[in-house]
Amino acid sequence: MPLHPRESGTLPSFEAGTLAVGTTTGDPAARLRVISAFQALVDARQARWHTDDSGRTELHLDSGEVFLLRPHSVTRLR
Repeated sequence: MPLHPRESGTLPSFEAGTLAVGTTTGDPAARLRVISAFQALVDARQARWHTDDSGRTELHLDSGEVFLLRPHSVTRLR
């Protein structure tokens, strides 16, 4: 299943460098719940999607937190 931010709560707090979501290979619904929660933040204008030069998708929250979205995990970068 490809990673796409528009695929369709509150987010828990995570320390930088920790996995926000473990492996979701066996549970695509868990991944979609996280993506949906992130998209809700974007829709509420509390965050924005960012794609860097290497093609990585990140979510930048207005609070300064940054999450890296990978195909099977989400990592809080800061």
